[in-house]
Amino acid sequence: MRELKVSSSDEGIRLNKLVGRYLDAAPQSFIYKMLRKKNIVLNDKKASGDERLSEGDSVKLYLAEDTIEGFIKKKHCDEKALNGKASGDAAGLKILFGNDDILAVSKPEGLLTQKAKAEDHSLNDDLLAYYEKSGRVAEPGFKPSVANRLDRNTTGIVLCGISPKGSRRLSAALKDHSIEKYYFTVCRGKLDGKKTVEAYIEREGLISTVSEKASNKALNQALNQAERVLTHLYPLDTNGSYSLLLVKLETGKTHQIRASLKSIGMPVVGDAKYGSSKEDINLARSCGVKHHLLHAGTVVIPAGVIDDKEHVISDGLPIHFQKLAKKLSLDISKTETDKWLHGIHGA
Repeated sequence: MRELKVSSSDEGIRLNKLVGRYLDAAPQSFIYKMLRKKNIVLNDKKASGDERLSEGDSVKLYLAEDTIEGFIKKKHCDEKALNGKASGDAAGLKILFGNDDILAVSKPEGLLTQKAKAEDHSLNDDLLAYYEKSGRVAEPGFKPSVANRLDRNTTGIVLCGISPKGSRRLSAALKDHSIEKYYFTVCRGKLDGKKTVEAYIEREGLISTVSEKASNKALNQALNQAERVLTHLYPLDTNGSYSLLLVKLETGKTHQIRASLKSIGMPVVGDAKYGSSKEDINLARSCGVKHHLLHAGTVVIPAGVIDDKEHVISDGLPIHFQKLAKKLSLDISKTETDKWLHGIHGA
């Protein structure tokens, strides 16, 4: 006899689908026959196979071991999910957090989040390889997928849905902006205090800022032709010429941070597309920074998305970021979550 415990990620699917995923070489006619004969039972009671399952339900297979093994093509993983603990590298992934429904992984520089062309390799490919290696069997029609994107050369946290439930919850929370995303960067210039940049992105690479002095005509034109974005900037440290910034996105548009910083005359170091000088690009390259220096360092996921608790997930600064900050005498210890989150979270 084997017992299958229904996890939160399987909640809501039908009994016959769960058994069919486990006995993936068994025809449905066999499964229904075993249900009729009470060789497969739900919570120790006879079942039809059409029942919708709930977390914690017990499905027992009163079948001979050689029969069970004969109907299993894919090896099943009996280990529980990560339960919120980082696993290190797995199938190309650096996992920062995981459970049955959601993974938070660290994306390195130079890797696409999703394919742009068929021949590309992406973080999403690594996610699928990890999922297959884990032995989990996806519900028909579902594939694990990244839920948010980072530019190819932006490093840091990407959230992934690895069950239908996890994908739905992440998608909803990202859409309503209840998941807070914080980035770290080094920019030319100095901020004297918190600053919010309100701007209008007309298309990639073109941004218009709107000040209190803007005419109604200019404002209306921006509203009609572009998408409004809000970017909150918090200075963490400065040497007078360069600043280590914490950036919180209130909206999320392509190149929003880089374009917004350019618009106020504080381009990201190493960012040739958005105004970094040749001097700053050479400075960045001397520390191994080949592109713009932007790291998605922390996400705050509110209670109700993963479970009934708030989750703060952090990813430490990559080595090239640390080298540049050290060269500029910027204190990277100020990027540690417990040193800024209390004062900023919810701001």
